[in-house]
This record gives sequence, C-alpha cells and structure tokens, in this order.
Amino acid sequence: MSRDNLGRFKSGNIGGPGRPKGSRNRLAEDFLTDVCADWKQHGIKVIADVRKKYPAVYLRTVASLVPRDQLGPVQGEFSDLTDDELIESVEEEVAKLRHLKTK
Repeated sequence: MSRDNLGRFKSGNIGGPGRPKGSRNRLAEDFLTDVCADWKQHGIKVIADVRKKYPAVYLRTVASLVPRDQLGPVQGEFSDLTDDELIESVEEEVAKLRHLKTK
C-alpha cells in the first residue's frame, strides 16, 4: 500500500480488501430475523411485564411510536393547569388509589 509522507493513502489506492460486499446487510438481516423470532415467542408477555414493572419505560416506548406530526398541544380538561397544579392533581389521585388499595 502506498502512502504519502503524512501516512495517508495516496490517491487511487483502495486501501485493502475491506469487508465482503453485502456482509453488513446479512448481519442486519440475521439480527432482525432473530429479534423477530424472539418477539413472536415472548412479545406479548414482555409488553405486559414492562407495563406492570416499568410504566415509565412502557409509556416512553408507546409515545415513541406515535408519528411526530401527530404530536401537538394537548387540549383537554388538564390543558389549563400549570405543571405544579398537574403534579398536585396526580399526587392526589395516587393517594386516593393507595387508600382504596388498603381497604
């Protein structure tokens, strides 16, 4: 391999054989095939487990699946609340649910 005085490959030098054509595509296809097979076997159970054990991860995942052009300002009964008011409201609801659970 011929290089210039700075150690760079000279123009026209291909620099070696590199990886075989299509090998990256084969790796990606094999990986996706394996993930798909695993998903078909465990997908629904994993979704339920994540929803129960890690609701924030579940919600973030679901939200990431919504096309961005469909996201926008939420209009509803909570849209006029400040962040602090919304947090307070959620905390009140959680307290109510905990109280019902202990009955």
